[in-house]
Amino acid sequence: VHLFGASLGGFLAQKFAEHTHKSPRVHSLILCNSFSDTSIFNQTLTANSFWLMPAFMLKKIVLGNFAKGPVDPKMADAIDFMVDRVSSRPPLKG
Repeated sequence: VHLFGASLGGFLAQKFAEHTHKSPRVHSLILCNSFSDTSIFNQTLTANSFWLMPAFMLKKIVLGNFAKGPVDPKMADAIDFMVDRVSSRPPLKG
């Protein structure tokens, strides 16, 4: 299947692909404003103040959640893509 996920749906699509990797069912993922990790929502003080944070803080949070050390080459390409996209994003306007 080809999966499209937006926001939390993107996170769930990634988890589905991760949990079915031994029996590949997912041909592609299309993600739109997707979470890579939802652990931040356990920290209610931070999650409630996202809308107050400047762009550089949001970038730091997003970029700080990627896996460290050796990863699968396809995952490394995806991480490089996300780092490039987040780093080249113009500042948020309020």
